[in-house]
Amino acid sequence: MPELNLPPAAPSPSTCFLVADDLTGACDAAVHFAARGLRASVPLSPSAPPETAVLAVSTESRALTPPQIRARIRAGFQEYGQIWCP
Repeated sequence: MPELNLPPAAPSPSTCFLVADDLTGACDAAVHFAARGLRASVPLSPSAPPETAVLAVSTESRALTPPQIRARIRAGFQEYGQIWCP
């Protein structure tokens, strides 16, 4: 993999919650934050979150209908939000 010569990200107390429609998308989004020096995580299930600045989750919703997608996103925020953002 070629080295990215990006300046390091400025430290920030804020966090980022990424929502993707599949695991590949969650990883593809999180890697850009990690390349800038931020700790990024892509959990496979809701659990005690790691010390991380960026949390990317997959809703596994690519083949679903729009109402089903909205329900998955809402459920994801409820599951991860209660654990990660008390």
